[in-house]
Amino acid sequence: MRILCLNVPKESVTFEDYVPHLLGETLYAWQLYKPEVIRDIYFRKDRPGVVVMIEADSVEATNDFPLKKAGLLDFELIPFGSYTF
Repeated sequence: MRILCLNVPKESVTFEDYVPHLLGETLYAWQLYKPEVIRDIYFRKDRPGVVVMIEADSVEATNDFPLKKAGLLDFELIPFGSYTF
């Protein structure tokens, strides 16, 4: 299934809180991008944040992102499948 992941930064978090985790987040995303688990990554235009399109068996696949594990953000998850009749 595909999962649209809209990251939701925690309000009390500052950029400085993210800094120690950014390299790990980037490397983790790259590890998922190479085998096409992550299909697309975009910056949001309406507010700070990122949109990630994932191909996975369940929404639990989003739990291992370092920024989420560190408690710095949450994801609004929208799982979806192919449009069929």
